[in-house]
Amino acid sequence: MKKRKKITAMICSALIISSLAACGNEKQAYYLEQQTKPSNHDVEVKIEDITETTEADEWESAQTAFDNINVGWNLGSALECYKGDTQTISTQSLETSWGITATTKETIDAIAAQGFGMVRIPVTYTNYMDENGNIQEFWLDRVEELVNYVISNDMYCVINVHHDTGSKGWIVAEQDCYDNNKDKIVNMWTQIANRFKEYDERLMFEGFNEVLDSE
Repeated sequence: MKKRKKITAMICSALIISSLAACGNEKQAYYLEQQTKPSNHDVEVKIEDITETTEADEWESAQTAFDNINVGWNLGSALECYKGDTQTISTQSLETSWGITATTKETIDAIAAQGFGMVRIPVTYTNYMDENGNIQEFWLDRVEELVNYVISNDMYCVINVHHDTGSKGWIVAEQDCYDNNKDKIVNMWTQIANRFKEYDERLMFEGFNEVLDSE
């Protein structure tokens, strides 16, 4: 493994807010306008125990990562499973609710043995957090457990925010959604970033999956 890096939660949060700012019927025009004036949507982000930063030239290049990955595999219908009622808070994992067995280290070991260089783990947080975006600890523990299965095999890992978006998700590409949910989204991603801040460049973050308009 390469030198462990500090992952800054503020970077994740800033990228998320920037991506959501470009929404509504005039998304592109609105986005360009925001680039030329101070933001009216400043959100305080709490960053826990981050004591150092990483110089850009210390990070692995995108080309190097691409060459190392070679081919990837997607762990579908596992941590992305959710209940249709987004207000329902689950006290136990829904991981097997779509009909597959829980992912084990042996599963990921077998994927690595086939020569895959990366595993993408779609993750849905809808049923595991409150209205303010506070994620239940047991769910973050499970996400990290699967991430460790991947990293321990010297593969790259990608985690995202999955069915919180999409046709039934609470995150949509509309101005009202941005205004009503920006604090919740920042809180959600700050927790994710702080949980994984000690991991190196083999852990990657996909901000959102398929953010759609409301229509």
